[in-house]
Amino acid sequence: MSIYGIVGGVPKTPEALGDIARKRRLALGLRQTDVVQRAAETLPNAISEPTLRAIENGRTVASERALAAASVGLGWPADALSRIRDGASPEDMSESEAVTGVIVAIEADPGLSEDSRRFLIGMYERERGRSRP
Repeated sequence: MSIYGIVGGVPKTPEALGDIARKRRLALGLRQTDVVQRAAETLPNAISEPTLRAIENGRTVASERALAAASVGLGWPADALSRIRDGASPEDMSESEAVTGVIVAIEADPGLSEDSRRFLIGMYERERGRSRP
């Protein structure tokens, strides 16, 4: 069991994902306003306070873009909350800045569709996996 009160490997409900995001924010000593401002530095207009509040309260199935913005605002890689939602453990959210930057750039590109974003991120991650020693 982690400090987040969950076990990795299990997909998360919106309520569980929101609880993880809230615990992360509180552990960092941030207000919701702070998270939104931090996210806006990388992904402008990708998340609002009401959207973050809805995510934290488990009242929404957020878009990938909103989850990416919340992740960045919480100091995680852009894909962290999506990966946690899909079963990863919050403790597994450490990637290099270069990898995070590539994923953030893909997520932030307004010219890409959601399908294109998922495809590019998936391809990038597969290629990274092949080139690791």
